[in-house]
Amino acid sequence: MSDLMIVVDVRDGQTMSQYSMSKSGKLTFANASDQDDLTVTPKNGEPFCENNKTTVIPKIVVAPEDEETVRICTAYADSEFLYTAKIGLATEEDPIVILERSYVQKTPQTEPIVILERLSPGEGLIWGAAGFIIGVALVGLVVINRWRSGGPR
Repeated sequence: MSDLMIVVDVRDGQTMSQYSMSKSGKLTFANASDQDDLTVTPKNGEPFCENNKTTVIPKIVVAPEDEETVRICTAYADSEFLYTAKIGLATEEDPIVILERSYVQKTPQTEPIVILERLSPGEGLIWGAAGFIIGVALVGLVVINRWRSGGPR
């Protein structure tokens, strides 16, 4: 599995990219342009806040070759947000960011959604060991069944 999956879909007749975000609520916008400012404006609600997660930032302006880190506001209850990002006179983009926070109220979906979160090294070790043990047990059962049936060993 990759570190970032970008889901591209059509919403309201427009092709849009969707990015999933972790529970931390920390979001950094980096401006790769060496000449023009990056302007980021939310399209629905007020998702961006200062580090205290309560002081709303209505628009983010990032200087050339710089970055700006914001937090998702605690009071922002939606499970996703839309924004426009534009550098200088270039055409703006309209991505969707999906929030994976347990305290965000999810809107009803017509299709089931499965969210997989990253495991800690300890959890990964436990689940990996459990999978290994189950695999060994299954192989043992196959060998026993073949031995009892007189099949190949």
